[in-house]
Amino acid sequence: MKPLLGRPLFLWTVLFLAGIIAGFFLYPAWPIAVAFAAAGLLLWLGLIRRFHLSFWFLLLALAIPTGYWLSALASHESISVWQEGHTELVGIVENAPQVEEGSTRFFLQCSLSKDGDQFLPHRGKVYVRIWQEEALEQGDVIRLSGKLTRPGDEFALYLRTQGSFWTFGASKAKTLGSALTPFGRFWLDAQTHIGQAITQAVPSPEGQILAGLLLGRIAGISEESARPYRETGTAHILAASGLNVVLIASFLLLLGHWLRLPRRWPVLLALLLIPLYATLCGWVPSIARAAIMAEIALMATLVRREKDFPTTMAAAALVVLILDPLALFALDFQLSFLATICLFAFLPDLQNGLPARMPRWLKGAVFTTLAAQVGALPLLASVFHSFPLVAPIANLLILPIVALLTPLGLFSALVALFWPAAGQVLLWVLGKGVWLMDQLLRGLAQLPLANLIVPNPPWWLSLTYWLALAVALLACLLYAKQRWRKPAMVILIAVFLVFIAWETLVPAIFPPQLLQVHFIDVGQGDSILVRTPEGANLLFDGGASKDSLRYLEDLGIRRLDAVFLSHFHDDHLKGILPILERIPVQLLLFGPAEEAPTELLTLLREQGIPWREVSAGFRLTSGQTIVEIISPSWAVVSDWKMNDQSLVELLIFGRTRLLFPGDIEEQGRTALTQNGNLQADVLKVPHHGSSTSLDDRLLDQVIPRIAVISVGPNSFGHPSAATLALLVEHQVPVLQTQVRGTILLQSDGQTITISTEK
Repeated sequence: MKPLLGRPLFLWTVLFLAGIIAGFFLYPAWPIAVAFAAAGLLLWLGLIRRFHLSFWFLLLALAIPTGYWLSALASHESISVWQEGHTELVGIVENAPQVEEGSTRFFLQCSLSKDGDQFLPHRGKVYVRIWQEEALEQGDVIRLSGKLTRPGDEFALYLRTQGSFWTFGASKAKTLGSALTPFGRFWLDAQTHIGQAITQAVPSPEGQILAGLLLGRIAGISEESARPYRETGTAHILAASGLNVVLIASFLLLLGHWLRLPRRWPVLLALLLIPLYATLCGWVPSIARAAIMAEIALMATLVRREKDFPTTMAAAALVVLILDPLALFALDFQLSFLATICLFAFLPDLQNGLPARMPRWLKGAVFTTLAAQVGALPLLASVFHSFPLVAPIANLLILPIVALLTPLGLFSALVALFWPAAGQVLLWVLGKGVWLMDQLLRGLAQLPLANLIVPNPPWWLSLTYWLALAVALLACLLYAKQRWRKPAMVILIAVFLVFIAWETLVPAIFPPQLLQVHFIDVGQGDSILVRTPEGANLLFDGGASKDSLRYLEDLGIRRLDAVFLSHFHDDHLKGILPILERIPVQLLLFGPAEEAPTELLTLLREQGIPWREVSAGFRLTSGQTIVEIISPSWAVVSDWKMNDQSLVELLIFGRTRLLFPGDIEEQGRTALTQNGNLQADVLKVPHHGSSTSLDDRLLDQVIPRIAVISVGPNSFGHPSAATLALLVEHQVPVLQTQVRGTILLQSDGQTITISTEK
């Protein structure tokens, strides 16, 4: 029996992918695209004359230049009439806005930009951040006034994967109307009404989780609610994954079988409903991939053709990438396709390694998640910095619950739209199933070693893994002989185990041999990580965002022995909150508890983290490393400003001394200089180098060899010209995080070496 699609489509897609990658990293488009096309055509002409090949080879010759051309046009800005500075833009909100940390972020498809006193047509995609929460939705036509800027190198690379090259900061937005078509408005309203029906019938957080499971509405799910799913490797169910499509199709086919309907009826119904469901979810890559594959498989069943997985997978990828070639660089596309292709490629061989008497369903349950993780492992390590060891068990336990919740939940939500009373009752009952699943995952997440935090893998380990994975996929998907499949799988499993061992054991077995002090680039804020030769991790402040957490995860930090919070301003405190939720903390140290925000104290109680008020005279010792609080004394600071109440820490390691004075200003400096014995090799300049941060007296007592200023883009004028001039006058070299990125100091107790990110 012939497959529905021909095998050459698989090869064409592989070459098309190569063209997309070439188009992203090579430019300009015209010369290279022409060269690719000419080389392909010459190769085709030579081969067809020599071997009398078919017309398919002409199409193969065009695969790479086609992918290159589409990718290059989308990922490179050829000509721009924009200039950095203040301006006004009019455009359409392209995606559902994300509200985080009090700001609203989205991509704007610009149509007009202001030039002088008039608006001129100008098309382009801009990443917008509005510095307050705005009630915007996808498709809104808005007018913005703010500052247009070029992003930094790292963020520019991310924006390029989205086809954008500019960022725009604004204080507010003015809504002018909506660009949605009646069809688009219908589906957006349908998603909104179904989501509201779910959340009204099922109390939070179960209602938000059910809305995420059915529709992919993750915006309303709090970090606390999402954490058990992330730590157990089941986060995919919160965002309407491809599993939903499989469950819906399976439910419809089983329903038709139970009702003894003609064979074609449930297939035709599934062919109709799956695209409608994908539209309801917004055709995100995971849903799009599963929907296209399901449609092809159902059509093959309908016309009695063979199901050919590699070609079906290739067709799904091809459709998504022709419509949006830059989707190849999106994490959800990569995870969805890698996990699925590895599942189909490796699951049969993994199942054959189990005893023959074991039931087939149990074999599949044991290895389904493992086979998917084989493909996603490098991404899990480098992007999420986690490896959930309980994922196979967690997915096995919740799959029956999800299999019931998905079709029944969608049915109940539709009933709620037309018969609210009945629908509300059905959804309330399903909410109990969500509660059971949630409690089950929370219990698994509490198990020892349920989820390991892992560092960024070294380049050689990632390269080895990708090569082994590619060889194994080729051997298994192209149906090579068993003598090739088995060695490829053995090599892949060996590399898989080495990868896990390296990521999980090396950070614990081989701590840094020197004292490491990381002045983390967190923008406008402070965050300093100290790692001792004995393996202790000490954190001083956390900045204002999740940048500090991401940096700790990059290093594979699994435990913080102590966290010092200098004072309670947001640019020191806010970044600590997600760290407390994610990484075990043995002790949190700060000033008077009556000044502590309720948000912090509540989180400490929820996480069971011990804390302590400290002041001058407190000392913490870890091996050869000593941290001493030398200011302030609480007896004299009751009427001081918050900045002056900052804890001042002196870190001593052998003959190396570092002074961390928080954000102290005049009163804090006066009290500090009265203590004496302030000499330090490294001074973290107080208050981000403000005009009130330093004076001659403090510098004369500290006599620093290096000054570090932790600072980012700001409207306060930090660091001030006066402070920089004072440091130059005292002949102190200055390192700034906004210029150098993260700054790493290492010491053996005698000498200090410095390395910077930029």
